[in-house]
Amino acid sequence: MSKTSTESFRDAIEDLTKARDEVRLSLHLLSMEGKEQWNELERKVAQRVAEQTDKVTEATASKAQELAHAVREFVEQHVHRA
Repeated sequence: MSKTSTESFRDAIEDLTKARDEVRLSLHLLSMEGKEQWNELERKVAQRVAEQTDKVTEATASKAQELAHAVREFVEQHVHRA
């Protein structure tokens, strides 16, 4: 007994629906993997920025102290004498 055109059409639609669902699932999983990779990258970048910020902050604080010392010396030598 052969299938009717209607049955063949329904089978084809069912196959297409299954294939579509599989593709959607695959895309979702790929999307989740991409999100996980992005989150990991963001974490690493944030950590690196924090490390560099600490170094920059230390260097900036040191230079600020040097500048403050130089300004105090200038004030003592030139402003207080005036």
